[in-house]
Amino acid sequence: MKFLFVISLFLVPYKSIQISLDDLRFRLRRTIDFFEEKYTQFGFDGAFGLTLAEVQNSLLNPKRWSDTLKNVFTEGNIEILGIYKNWTVQKILQQKKAVYKGVKSDRCLVEILNMSAFNGYCYISNICSEMMLDVFRIDTGYLLTHRLLYLQIQRLQGCKIPDEYRSTSFNDYTEKFCSYIYKEAKTNEYLGYPYHDIFMEQVVLCGMEGYSEFISEEWISEVIRWQNPHGCYESIAKNKSKRTSTLIDYGCSDHSTGLGAAALALYYRYFHNTSFQNHYNTLYSK
Repeated sequence: MKFLFVISLFLVPYKSIQISLDDLRFRLRRTIDFFEEKYTQFGFDGAFGLTLAEVQNSLLNPKRWSDTLKNVFTEGNIEILGIYKNWTVQKILQQKKAVYKGVKSDRCLVEILNMSAFNGYCYISNICSEMMLDVFRIDTGYLLTHRLLYLQIQRLQGCKIPDEYRSTSFNDYTEKFCSYIYKEAKTNEYLGYPYHDIFMEQVVLCGMEGYSEFISEEWISEVIRWQNPHGCYESIAKNKSKRTSTLIDYGCSDHSTGLGAAALALYYRYFHNTSFQNHYNTLYSK
């Protein structure tokens, strides 16, 4: 299976970038090569992460995702809320289940994807409306990131949220969700990144919305460091907890590898846009 490598490769480097764009491109290519060699071991989660990196029908359609991505990265649009000072490593690890009132969030993701008409109204059951669209409830962990993903899928589908379920705008939702997601990511960083998967998911989903707070050289360096020499990613830091993702070769997981590729692609796209814009501004400011 071959993936189209749609990230532009003709940018002009910019001197202020400490991390080499060539190195980011090389590491992303290495992860994609690993996937192409081992694709039979990858489930939906892994393939979805690679799709976000490529930004395969319906949800796995890289062009549809790339059409919805923001090309401008901005800072200052989310609220900086510090960290969760009472959280522990175990608290982070306990949040891998995205469940609300006994219902898995995956049910709502599948529901809006498979039962909504394009350019029509979204199909939203009562439990999914309560789980995903209650802007006054603040969740944590995967349930919070899945709420953001739910809205991104809604936008991807081109369906409209019925008026009875709409209480705020897409931008207001994402700004609020990503403010709390950033708080969790900073807490994850403070605790030594005990769970790589959720950290990379936080970075990817909010970074795709153009929030540059999720892009820093420290975080990029961590994601690069976590990459296995074969190009894949393990689920979590070693000796912290049992892995729960689907294991593939070399002790890696499909979910982590897909997220790793998506994070590398996000960083590359950010520095591509930044270096090109800076180069453009330099040329036309003379």
